[in-house]
Amino acid sequence: DIFAHLRTIGREDGDYSAAELIVGELLSNVARHAAGTFDVHVGECDGHAILEVSDRGSGFSLPTAPRHPLEQSGHGLNLVRSLARKLDVRHVPGKGTTVHAELPIPLRTG
Repeated sequence: DIFAHLRTIGREDGDYSAAELIVGELLSNVARHAAGTFDVHVGECDGHAILEVSDRGSGFSLPTAPRHPLEQSGHGLNLVRSLARKLDVRHVPGKGTTVHAELPIPLRTG
C-alpha cells in the first residue's frame, strides 16, 4: 500500500492529503492514456518522498499553460504541478513516459 509506506517513511507534518491527490491523478492519468503495463515506485530524494509512474504508452507532456476551465484535458497534471514540490515528465519515443513527482512529505530522519 503506497499510503502506508509513505506514512512509514514520512514525518507527521507531511501533506498527506496533497500526496493522495497526486498519487490518484498520476495513476488515473496512466490508466486512462497508456495502454499496457506501468510501474509505480515510491522512493526518496533530497529529503522528501518521491513518486515515479512509468508507462509504455504513446506519451504525453506536461501542459505549458492552464487550460480553459471547461476543457477536461490537462487539469489533472496542472493540479499535480500545483501540489508537488517538483514535477518532471519525460517521454522517450517508443518507450513511454515517466512522471517523477516530489511529494510534499518530508522524510523522517535517523
